[in-house]
Amino acid sequence: MRRIVTLVALAAVTAGPLIALQGQGVARAQTRELATKGVLLDRVAAVVNDGVVLNSELDDQVTTIGERLRAQKLELPPQNVLRQQVLERLVLQEIQAQRANRAGLKVPDEALNSALQEVAQRNNIPLSQLPEALQQQGIDYASYREEMRKELTLGLLRQRDVLQRISITPREVDQFLAKQTNTPSENNQYNVSHILIAVGQTATPEQLDQAGKRAAEV
Repeated sequence: MRRIVTLVALAAVTAGPLIALQGQGVARAQTRELATKGVLLDRVAAVVNDGVVLNSELDDQVTTIGERLRAQKLELPPQNVLRQQVLERLVLQEIQAQRANRAGLKVPDEALNSALQEVAQRNNIPLSQLPEALQQQGIDYASYREEMRKELTLGLLRQRDVLQRISITPREVDQFLAKQTNTPSENNQYNVSHILIAVGQTATPEQLDQAGKRAAEV
């Protein structure tokens, strides 16, 4: 079965912990509370400021990354190491998503559809068949679409961060313009004409010398 090649990078990162992970304590509290009130649907793997990383998200990412590494015939790290790396990545993503939300960064549907169209083209299928192709691999199209939107939003955030770090002074602009003025460029355009300086067949050596000087001047 052909697997969908996505634009979303899912490689596990090795960044250090950014916040305190409270999954085990919260999970135990949830279990005790729900034992008397209802059915446990999910658990919190980490609390990130005002948001959370759910245990179901962590499980899905660990499974997806594990399958990808096996498909590439790469050695998998121990399960506990892989799980910790994926959790740290999800925490980082949640922090970035909160920053993007505060900055008002949003990906319009047109940009999202364009990205999905590119995924479909890479897999040699029309966009209309992408949901079915994903379903054959056990991937929910709606969830995939929102994950893609999240990745694109984080890309906008990273671009903004890079642009904010770029600072060009007026002096640097002047230096660049001066360098461009003194350096020949492939983009320069030249108007070249063929100029004929006629010399008679019976011209004397003195006339030939004068014609040569005129050609040099031109």
